[in-house]
Amino acid sequence: KDSLAWTATDKMREELDLSTIENPYGWLVHLDPEGNHRVSFYRYNNDGEILSYADIFYNNSLEITGFEAHPKRKIHEEERSMLSALSSARNSVTEACSENLNSVILEADTGWNVFFLTAPTESDVIPVGGAQRFLVSQDGKTVLEQELYSKTCMHLQPKDENVQALMMTHIVDDIPSPIHVFTSLAYDYPFYVATSLGLWKVVDGDIEE
Repeated sequence: KDSLAWTATDKMREELDLSTIENPYGWLVHLDPEGNHRVSFYRYNNDGEILSYADIFYNNSLEITGFEAHPKRKIHEEERSMLSALSSARNSVTEACSENLNSVILEADTGWNVFFLTAPTESDVIPVGGAQRFLVSQDGKTVLEQELYSKTCMHLQPKDENVQALMMTHIVDDIPSPIHVFTSLAYDYPFYVATSLGLWKVVDGDIEE
């Protein structure tokens, strides 16, 4: 999703003059089981109506197959709910480790899970702290719970090319968090995480004692 958002943003900037876009309202990455993926960029008009101002289409190889500016299609209710959930969660962020946060929204049993991740700003620095999750109601209007995955803004710097794994302490929970798993996969490093219960290894998407 992050890769699609990145390349779609580049494509949208090539095709459109962003100074003409009034009231931008974020974007969503839609993964299609049949391989017709789409990234949509939204705005709202003076009447508060949400519109798409760009749709970028991808195939299963994540290659751009189409671009449509200001599509006439109707915005689905699910899109409205997801955008509302993102907005509600972002307005509820009280602490963060960066002004720039990457967001991910996933469907939950009782609404939407909205994750905010500290955006990397340097190629040799891995941000681990600052990630958090909000559970937002199905209509996207009410924040039901908030979960912080760290207490500090930790950044890891594996400068030596011979580094084989990274180690850190974690005092928020007794076991490593989903963010440790995500970051380990994203940067392709095994993580050793020390908690109150002992030492854990996070590798290949698994948490092991």
